[in-house]
Amino acid sequence: MGCKSSTLITLERLPPASKCRENRRKQQLIPSKYKQMANRLKSQPGLNASLVDDDNDIHDVPCDECKSQYIIGDRYRCLECTDFDLCGTCFEKRRETDEHKNGHAFAHFRIPTELFGTPITDDSREVTLPQLIEKFKSIRHEKIACDGCKTNPIVGIRFKCDTCSSYDLCLKCKTAKVETNQHKSNHPLVVIGENNLQEIDIDDIKLGQKLGEGAFGAVYKAKWISRNRDVACKIISIQPTQMHLFQSFKRELAAYNELSGAYILKLYGYALRQAKSVTDEMQCALIMEFMSRGSLASVIREHEKLSLSCKLDMAWHIASGMRKLHDRKMIHRDIRPDNVLVNGYYTAKIGDMGIARDFRSPGQYMTTVGCQPYMPPEFYTSNYDQSLDVFTFGLTLYYLFNEKNHLFHEPSRKIILPEKSPVFDELIRYCTLDDQNQRPSALELETTFVTYKRVFEKHIRVQHQDYEEQSVEVQNRIFQEFYDSFSPKASAALKEKFPRASSRAQVIIDPDGVKQLLLMLLQVATKDE
Repeated sequence: MGCKSSTLITLERLPPASKCRENRRKQQLIPSKYKQMANRLKSQPGLNASLVDDDNDIHDVPCDECKSQYIIGDRYRCLECTDFDLCGTCFEKRRETDEHKNGHAFAHFRIPTELFGTPITDDSREVTLPQLIEKFKSIRHEKIACDGCKTNPIVGIRFKCDTCSSYDLCLKCKTAKVETNQHKSNHPLVVIGENNLQEIDIDDIKLGQKLGEGAFGAVYKAKWISRNRDVACKIISIQPTQMHLFQSFKRELAAYNELSGAYILKLYGYALRQAKSVTDEMQCALIMEFMSRGSLASVIREHEKLSLSCKLDMAWHIASGMRKLHDRKMIHRDIRPDNVLVNGYYTAKIGDMGIARDFRSPGQYMTTVGCQPYMPPEFYTSNYDQSLDVFTFGLTLYYLFNEKNHLFHEPSRKIILPEKSPVFDELIRYCTLDDQNQRPSALELETTFVTYKRVFEKHIRVQHQDYEEQSVEVQNRIFQEFYDSFSPKASAALKEKFPRASSRAQVIIDPDGVKQLLLMLLQVATKDE
């Protein structure tokens, strides 16, 4: 048995906006503890304090793996360990301890002090597995079947696999650790509320500055009034003759509903303003997290001085988000600097899921929708797969590390990389090969950047304890020297672990294998020190 295919979300399944209104007063009574924490974070070297995101993105709990004093952004609380929390980064890395294992169930906090749209004041009392089992015992998850026992619909608490595509378990099958051909008992599970996305009262959103505009809508900086939270609001106005746009809106909702991760743009919910008559327009809105630095393209255009180490982190973030998409059997089709968003802490996330598709559905994604200067040769044949994302990611890497665009020869539709990248040049050209069968997988790319990041962090701990106090120019010299020395060893080890099969091949790498690779490279680096 495998994972069931992704289905379009039905708006009827989503909770009414009245549920948001019920919690407004309670939410406003919860005191904000985060201003002082945000001020401490803003004082860290290398951060532009004016662009550090709103203080209410900070959870007043430490990450029990990386030992960060506060968790910023997504927080995952284990429901099977005592007082164990992970930041989004450590959750994505599938970190384990002697007590905590990957197959445990988690509660996913998208917003501090709020879970499933309800204010939380005491984690130890309100966010436990028995408490959530009781909370959801009578909930029917319409049109959601258990992939273990095939019960349809799931009644009671619902566990969604964070590794498999559209894979859900009921309490009985979760407890029995049911496995299938694709789902294994060591895959993390996330408790899903009555619905993963909530309807937000459109009058609870106050629009502000317009951030961008496309053919079918515009994106605004906005205020989510009842949460006192800055958000990005994508508004799509639909005329009675344009109901195909409403279907596109539902597809984008479905894509976000299927995805969550540290490096995928967070969607809080949606809002609707129904047409008053058959001749009036309908308004649809996506309420997303606000990324204060804007797109990767704007970060580079504004000539921010980013170190190579910071760029390495951002490359890893994008690769990790792409790997999460591909694990879900999806293809984005438009990964490029304009669609990568950057927050105040230089975390990069993949956004604009409007043309993302489930690539297993024949005919659904075989269209020439995309930004042509970023498209590989197979795009024009309408016969492409996830390797298209790898190609566009390679061009995004070129822009990130060279701080200038590649060239596009429109008559021949040829992509030209006129300059050599200071780092990862071979990898960039590997990603942008015309032969889609020879491009790397998203997993290989993610592993590559994690490897360099981990070894470089060890290198500066041993050799350059004052690295963070240095200028960007000095930091770049240190990183370049490290890269030139380490790259031959890393490339050889990674090529052995990931044969040049293709991004299309189902390369199966178990987590222990990746850990062993990292350990081996760390040992090599230690000997060299």
